[in-house]
Amino acid sequence: AVLERAQRSSGGVLTVTGEPGVGKSRLAEAAREHAEANGFQWFQTRCLSYGAGLAYWPYADLVRTIAAIDPQAGAEENLDALRRGVPTVSAVPYFARLLGLGPTDDEVSALEPEAFRRGLHDAFGSWISELAADRPLILALEDVHWADASSLELTRELGRLCEERRLALYLTARPEAEPTLEELAPGAWAIHLEPLDEAGIGELVHHVLEGPAPLGLVPWVVERTSGNPFFVEELVRALREREILVYADDVWSLRPGWEEGEVPPTVEGLLAARIDLLPKSAASVLQTASVIGRVIRVELLAAVRAGEGDLDVGLETLVHRGFLDRLDEDGTPIVGFHHALAQDVAYSRLLRRQRRDLHRRVAEVAETLYGAGDDVLDLLARHLYLGEAGAKAVDYLVRAGDRARRLYANEEAIVHFGRA
Repeated sequence: AVLERAQRSSGGVLTVTGEPGVGKSRLAEAAREHAEANGFQWFQTRCLSYGAGLAYWPYADLVRTIAAIDPQAGAEENLDALRRGVPTVSAVPYFARLLGLGPTDDEVSALEPEAFRRGLHDAFGSWISELAADRPLILALEDVHWADASSLELTRELGRLCEERRLALYLTARPEAEPTLEELAPGAWAIHLEPLDEAGIGELVHHVLEGPAPLGLVPWVVERTSGNPFFVEELVRALREREILVYADDVWSLRPGWEEGEVPPTVEGLLAARIDLLPKSAASVLQTASVIGRVIRVELLAAVRAGEGDLDVGLETLVHRGFLDRLDEDGTPIVGFHHALAQDVAYSRLLRRQRRDLHRRVAEVAETLYGAGDDVLDLLARHLYLGEAGAKAVDYLVRAGDRARRLYANEEAIVHFGRA
């Protein structure tokens, strides 16, 4: 209904909520395929699990993606890319200041924080409106339960534009964010995803196995997983990796004499057990990736792991086993965790000393690769803080807090200053 409205005259806001693993991202993929097949533009960005202190992170990342900003390029080169990628001339100086690309307009550079914030929000509104005038546009914002305060306020303002533009917002979140979503977009269309029924689980198991399931498997999976699709996928993968599910003569069967106790009872336990079955080198790659973040540039991962074995083999194993997905952009090798729970479990299995050392290592390598400008300042501050890097962490946290304050992102500034 929202897509049909947006195609004609004005769109609306659609919220999709559900427990982790229930299918929010899978539904977004299907919605995107449908929208693009019907002539829509689809812009997608996501909030980070540690994003409370990262002012405007999802929107800044959207601009970086659309404009093909290269973190290793110089400011002038990236400003040229920004001008090419964002045809709304009035928005460019605001986006340049947000991304830390240096001043491009003396008037915008001189604005006080509150005035800049107002201008930045207007710049996003103008840019999105101009794009939607060309052809209808869907702006998808995933994981709103992790959104920073500044991004929430900007989302609220963009939601009002949907009433008069061929524009729709597609917001996904966990159930705990439903009150925030209702306040953010009163009267929005809402979908709350429920677990799959037995028929749906039967179809999913058939899809994962690429063939019919053995007799009795689906009812047992229903009972064990309560219909959570991600849990279903992980459980079937675990049964295959432990050779409880055996493929022979073109059919799947259950190994005689297997016991339920061989399989952990929770999805977190399953993920941990599957990590234990990985080759040592692949498990090490996965844990390093979990420290870097949900989405990882392979060049950064390679530099952090320099001298620690064949990265390509480890990545292939992790992609094949369903822990990571390839998300390459414009020839840049990028991987991402298939699900946030996989990142959480891999990270939780690191000893505190290992986490600390890896966070320091990531900060050190990222600073060498990408510098220490405003565009990477927040992330460097976070890694140095978690790496317990002492005076250097304090310096970067104060700088990050000052930057957030200049954006009138006061709540995010308080997070940085509090950590300092």
